[in-house]
Amino acid sequence: MEEYWKGKLPPCGRRVYAAAYAAFSRFEERVCFSGCSPEEAAQAYGALCNDHPELYHLAYDPRVKGGPFAQFCLCIDNLYDRGERRRIDETLARIRRETVDKTARLSEREREIRVCDYLLSHTRYAVDNKRHQNAASVLVDGVGQCSGIAKAAKLLFGWAGVWSIVVNGTAQGGTNGAAGPHAWNVVRIGGQYHHLDVTFMLGANPQGCAPFRYPFLNYGDARMRTEHTWTCELPPCTQEEGEEEKRISSLYELRLRLRAVAEAGKRSFTFLSAIPAEPEKLMGLLQSACRSTVLQPGAQVRLSICGESVIIEW
Repeated sequence: MEEYWKGKLPPCGRRVYAAAYAAFSRFEERVCFSGCSPEEAAQAYGALCNDHPELYHLAYDPRVKGGPFAQFCLCIDNLYDRGERRRIDETLARIRRETVDKTARLSEREREIRVCDYLLSHTRYAVDNKRHQNAASVLVDGVGQCSGIAKAAKLLFGWAGVWSIVVNGTAQGGTNGAAGPHAWNVVRIGGQYHHLDVTFMLGANPQGCAPFRYPFLNYGDARMRTEHTWTCELPPCTQEEGEEEKRISSLYELRLRLRAVAEAGKRSFTFLSAIPAEPEKLMGLLQSACRSTVLQPGAQVRLSICGESVIIEW
């Protein structure tokens, strides 16, 4: 897993991070340290939880206690016993085998959409249990809140070979529209970084089945800041038009958009199709539009249709 947040810690925090990772991977419940403040240790623990969603058994709220010889001890509760962990690990292995492993030959964009589709079709938002803040609650029990959903997304992206991190900040949408704590992801697709908020996508897809809508898919910093705030250091995310605005209803409009994308030097385009055609016929219409717009003689085009989402690469 990408250890992005470990790299943002001070040296003492990285030492606590490494010691905690070694101990908690063995299901121990405490690790002792010196030369680091309780606040720095708690920060290191948060970084560990975000970097390693496979450590789903870790409680979200650690305790830092005084220890011997001017030491402190970072103490946690294991949320699952041995039998539960065995059941969870078997389920996660099956999910990886039946879903993510089948995406190996797909492009990064296609893998990104597949991960989103899986979460949108298998997850219900809830906040009534402290387990809902980990990846296992989402992937095994189908229930989670924003932090658990973001960690589940990172775990799936990691299996699929897509770079991603978990981001903690705030977002609008709480009681009376007030801002509240929130978690989402940053992904790297085609070498470019983008924001991705699966929790907000869930709100736009109450039906829980395809065709899905993809608001908050691949947003840039400027657009994301209209509803989200963060103070942590993130990779600069490029502005990419939201999927919700890329709904195309005619081949004429598609040709215009494809030509503009190609003239900008891009080699791919993702949109939501409202073109009236059956999937088999739509594939032929899209290939024809590409041949007449962006393809050079002898060039190849790759098309993928996932629900309403269409990915074109050339």
